[in-house]
Amino acid sequence: MNMCGRLNPQSYIRAGLLLLLLIGGCCMTAALFLSLGKLSTLYQQAAEIRATMTEWQEQAGFINNQTYRPVLPEQIEAVSSDILFAVQAHQLELISYQSLHSSGEEEAPFQTFTLSVKGAYANNITFLEDFRAKDALVSIMSIKMYPVDGYVQTDLRCRIYTK
Repeated sequence: MNMCGRLNPQSYIRAGLLLLLLIGGCCMTAALFLSLGKLSTLYQQAAEIRATMTEWQEQAGFINNQTYRPVLPEQIEAVSSDILFAVQAHQLELISYQSLHSSGEEEAPFQTFTLSVKGAYANNITFLEDFRAKDALVSIMSIKMYPVDGYVQTDLRCRIYTK
């Protein structure tokens, strides 16, 4: 302070720097809390996915042991059509659908296919929970879920059993 009771220019600079430091500290703290909130949300979603997958695996054994009816080979297209319609009904994007033919000489009592869909996590889960085709005996052999461009992609390997 000078003799007239006024602040000198250095005091203004110090006060400005202190204010700038205080504002910067508040911004850093706010950014930290936002990051922690996002991390908490991601952790919660991961826990939900793990819980759902555990529940699905426990129920898969029961579902796969149920006696649905094998279909005639000429009905495979209708069963596939039901499954593809379910993809659309659950608001999922069909990435790929491929029928895999057995390479053995003997005709297998099933038709294997792969299916990849992409969409919201909840839509993928309800699709898997509702996975069926009328009364046809269909089983999921393997499932893989992973994030792609803000969505969840689900890759399935399935069998349609035939008479």
